[in-house]
Amino acid sequence: SFDLVAQIIQRGRDHGLPAYKWFRKECGLTVPQNFSMMTAGTILSTVYGHVDDIDIFVGGIVEDPLPGSLLGPTFSCLVGRQFRDTKYGDSHWYETSDPKKGFTP
Repeated sequence: SFDLVAQIIQRGRDHGLPAYKWFRKECGLTVPQNFSMMTAGTILSTVYGHVDDIDIFVGGIVEDPLPGSLLGPTFSCLVGRQFRDTKYGDSHWYETSDPKKGFTP
């Protein structure tokens, strides 16, 4: 059988992604100092020795979703940043205000 979640977690480790806490701090969110500060802290404490060890995928997936969203605060931040970076990192983005770069006059 194939365990997709295990593969995602391992891929993050292979690529050297920082822990869940680092991404929370990067997004300007509250950084949990212990498991009691997390909704799924009791469950996570059985798998991880310390909150510093939580993988980004696991930490993000167990967050409660924001109102009207399927994602919690950390993944919402990361997805939002990715879209922003895609838009503003592409000099040919169709909404660019620079007439020398856009595809339409």
